[in-house]
Amino acid sequence: FSLTGDALERAVAEVLDMDNWTQTFALMSLFGIGDAYSQGNPHNLNLYVRPSDDKVLALPWDWDFVFSQAATAALHGNANIGKILNLPQYEHLFLGQLDHLMNTVFNRDYLSRWALHLGSVHGFSGASLLNSMDSRSRYVISKLPPRIPFMIGGNEDLITETTLLDDPAEVAVLVPTTENGGDQLGIEWTTTQFVETADWIQGTTGVGFETSPSTFASLIQLDVLETMFGQNGSIYMRLPFEVDNTADVIQLTLNMRFDDGFVAYLNGERVAAFNAPSDIAWNSVASASRLNSDAVKPLAIDLTKYRHLLVPGQNVLAIQGLNRSANHSDALFYPTLVARSAADLPIPEYSTNERQVTLQGSGWVDVKEIRLGGTSLSLPVKWNSATEWQVTVPVVSGRHDYELQAIDFNGDVIASQPFVVDSSATRPAIDQLRISEIMYHPADPSAAELAAGFTDADDFEYIELTNAGSTTIAAGELVGASFTAGIDFTFPSIELQPGVAVVVAKNANAFNLRYPDNSALIGAFAGGLLDNGGERLTLADPTGLPLIDIVYDDRGDWPTAADGAGSSLELIDLATATNELSNGLRWRASVPGGTPGTLSDNAVLGDYNGDSLIDGLDLEILCRLLPSGNSRDDLNGDGVLDAQDVQFMVVNLLHSVLGDANLDGVFNSADLVSVFVAGLYESSLPGTATWATGDWNCDGSFTSSDLVAVFAAGSYTLGSRGELPLSPAAVEAAFA
Repeated sequence: FSLTGDALERAVAEVLDMDNWTQTFALMSLFGIGDAYSQGNPHNLNLYVRPSDDKVLALPWDWDFVFSQAATAALHGNANIGKILNLPQYEHLFLGQLDHLMNTVFNRDYLSRWALHLGSVHGFSGASLLNSMDSRSRYVISKLPPRIPFMIGGNEDLITETTLLDDPAEVAVLVPTTENGGDQLGIEWTTTQFVETADWIQGTTGVGFETSPSTFASLIQLDVLETMFGQNGSIYMRLPFEVDNTADVIQLTLNMRFDDGFVAYLNGERVAAFNAPSDIAWNSVASASRLNSDAVKPLAIDLTKYRHLLVPGQNVLAIQGLNRSANHSDALFYPTLVARSAADLPIPEYSTNERQVTLQGSGWVDVKEIRLGGTSLSLPVKWNSATEWQVTVPVVSGRHDYELQAIDFNGDVIASQPFVVDSSATRPAIDQLRISEIMYHPADPSAAELAAGFTDADDFEYIELTNAGSTTIAAGELVGASFTAGIDFTFPSIELQPGVAVVVAKNANAFNLRYPDNSALIGAFAGGLLDNGGERLTLADPTGLPLIDIVYDDRGDWPTAADGAGSSLELIDLATATNELSNGLRWRASVPGGTPGTLSDNAVLGDYNGDSLIDGLDLEILCRLLPSGNSRDDLNGDGVLDAQDVQFMVVNLLHSVLGDANLDGVFNSADLVSVFVAGLYESSLPGTATWATGDWNCDGSFTSSDLVAVFAAGSYTLGSRGELPLSPAAVEAAFA
């Protein structure tokens, strides 16, 4: 065909589902399909036209010429396919599909089990298939662009590379047996807390042996011939390393030389495997052999998605090395670990007079999607090359923090990049719209409702939306606004005055029966039910820009009374910023039955959960809000949310004193007994303590600092037995 450039890209996007086509092309390229892919024979594909959008899909068919091409055959196949895949937009997607397939199904670790399964078929050579796959994979990997981090701006001069494991690195090894107890360790040995016994041998990488020194001789520093050969096909390896600042790490790569297989753990969590059985045991062996010529070449494995497992200070990479059998004649295990860091990387800032900003940056081929952080919004991405992208991000008026998230082919977030935008664009009135009430799990139908034919509580679901601003939202601004996640509803042409609420219901007739004479109803939504376990609700303006994005839940900080007890979720403060709407602390349970179309008053100072009471629940909510520093939650009127507000609530609103765990008005021995009985003192699980269990400084933990703080306040009351009061210094010394 004659189309090229932008014209070809537009035509392809209009006719073909390129996510599907690039996946099919990638499979053909990897498996070396000699007819359809390289010669373009049309009878070797089944084509399907999807009725919903008339896009054409390519379905694999008649692949009898598998591996009929050389391992070094061109990635793009025939000339017409090459024209499409040379377009930067689709080159990136195609290369990403290749990488994804090689990491999931087109690899020896996955396909060896099928090769073994089919080994009994006459004329089938599993070894030949696996060797062809290895050769093709090596060539394809050599054609992928160098790995680069996901970042805005793409300034790699700000990136530093650090070898976390020296080459060679210190290592402790154990060949597990029934005699040394290795058969009983499970995966305990992979954690940082594990203490090595005298049975562990200390040395440096690489680890391995050869019964007759040959290919691995120059790499083996710790020879385990005597302990491993003839004893076990498995060996345990622990490699400690230090990380100064985990927040700076933006990319993590394991480079592994090995023969024949391995399982890798980072601080106790499994992160990679090759030629390993699905159920690993202390005496497991590799599921397939490797050529020695391959074993000496480092295999790069991207561990970036696991960088959250890193901790400041000492970490441990644990490797269970797998030989093909206990009596196999050689073995090699030689890992290195490399981090790319962006210490003090400046957060990009942008100014605009519009409601959107265009960003450019870099990312490797494993980035399939770029999403706006905190939302479900997938941004339209323009790939200017295989590793350079451009996106246009919707923004709101004022100065706000944003985040771009890189999503891989598994749908996981693998990287993120914060940025700041200061927009002077005039804020449209529609930005004042808020989801103010969610009835996601209504009470069961009454007898009258059952008699009317409404037998399902879900019929009574509804969502309330309110103009939270001071100006009218004109009909022209609102018409066409629609929910893009959760439910299916598009706003009609209506005008919304300040403070006025409207309702969209699952079933208009059911709603009118339960709430007669309610004029707030403007229509019924489609697209399924509101999830009783929580889900995402996204509302977009008529141009498609997101207005509201909420993820509600029935657990954690979310009011549980809204989950089937007859209440709805009710927004406590209509002035809540849109980026706070997914915070369960901003919502309360309504009165039974809900309040569709009616706004509730929330004038009780300190009543954070909106139940018209000031109690321990509000104190816990205040402690969790404290890190935000949001002045809107200030209690003592100084314009700052801090520890002084906690003291204000305890003393002025709860009429108690610091240290009063049970809130009975006094701090005495009963409080000390209760907090120590709770068992959270110096707990290794941060964030688990509450006011009632000793967290009196609201940092989420019960430590000596809490005791020092409350005794320093001088509020401890002596009991009838005349116990001696403790000074802050005495408390600190006692719990040091």
